[in-house]
Amino acid sequence: MLGSSIVKNLRTRFLRQQGYDLIGKRRFLSIFLDLHNSCNLACRMCHFGFKKDKPKSPHFIKMGDFKRLAENMFPFTSELALSPCTEPLFYQDFIGLLKVIGQYKIPYFWLMTNATLLTEEIVIELIKAETNRLLISFDSHIKEIYERIKIGSNFEKVVANIEMVNRLKQEHGTEYPKINFNCLLMRSNIEHVIEYLEFIKSIGGTKVGFFHVIIFKDALKMKGESLFHHKKIANKYLEKIPKKAREIGIEIERLPGKFFAGARSEERLNSKERPHGHDIPKCRYPWYLMVADCYGNIRPCEFWFGQESFGNSIEDSLNNIWNNSRYRRLRKELLTGRLTRSCCINCVSMSSLNGRVDDESAFLEVEG
Repeated sequence: MLGSSIVKNLRTRFLRQQGYDLIGKRRFLSIFLDLHNSCNLACRMCHFGFKKDKPKSPHFIKMGDFKRLAENMFPFTSELALSPCTEPLFYQDFIGLLKVIGQYKIPYFWLMTNATLLTEEIVIELIKAETNRLLISFDSHIKEIYERIKIGSNFEKVVANIEMVNRLKQEHGTEYPKINFNCLLMRSNIEHVIEYLEFIKSIGGTKVGFFHVIIFKDALKMKGESLFHHKKIANKYLEKIPKKAREIGIEIERLPGKFFAGARSEERLNSKERPHGHDIPKCRYPWYLMVADCYGNIRPCEFWFGQESFGNSIEDSLNNIWNNSRYRRLRKELLTGRLTRSCCINCVSMSSLNGRVDDESAFLEVEG
């Protein structure tokens, strides 16, 4: 029989690899939280747009449930982001939620937003809540392209809202929330990206993250938009972006790598061959990130398509969720490279910093 000290050491080693003993471990967790299951827009690349599947009666997380989630999760949270898959400002009592969040003094709190629903009242409350940043989804500085992508939005209204944020920050004597931008790179906007950076600088942007657009099989209007099919043009501008950013003083938060000439041919896109073993990116998400939906269900990343929930943050403790068999299994798979889920094997997530430009399986159309 193994001695107690050996058993303890083995258990500690296992927990370091597979999960965590959360006793005494504070502020290690990043939470991406959706407050509801709808949106005010219907973007071309989003299921709310191409599937037209907005619920007739959206579900908004109830304030009581939100408070229970906060009690379970926020004491361990170092970063809270609203919302990965929906528009947070569409929530019915957004200011009420801000007051609950403020009680937990989360070190880094920010929003992902399309900025269409910003009001002076909301911006003032965001300033009071010491919100670190507004990450604005903004795919073009050209009105026609922007509104063709973000169906239901209004270019002039969004720019006016950004100018309002800058004005109110100045009036309150603060640099927060900082205004950052996300841009999905696609055939429609890639040739305008240098002028885009100049525009972002002119409206007070400090940082931009670029991502490859993800094409879903049912998004018929997005056919041909993936830059995987336009490598030469993509490489030309991917090389120019960092040079221009340095010239004008914009920080690039994320930028996909250039497509390299030795990439496997497009004829093999439909092949059953997939990367395996060490070829699979070693994702770090299951060691620090949780994504929660408006029902409290937990996923280990934003692209956990068609997979089971890992628990419920309203009904169960974080310790029980973080160390359950599903999380331990996923961590073990990632540590060994023996992945079993298609969403991991053909990962389209941001965990791979270069956008996996050397692997066409990352650009396969995915099921929505």
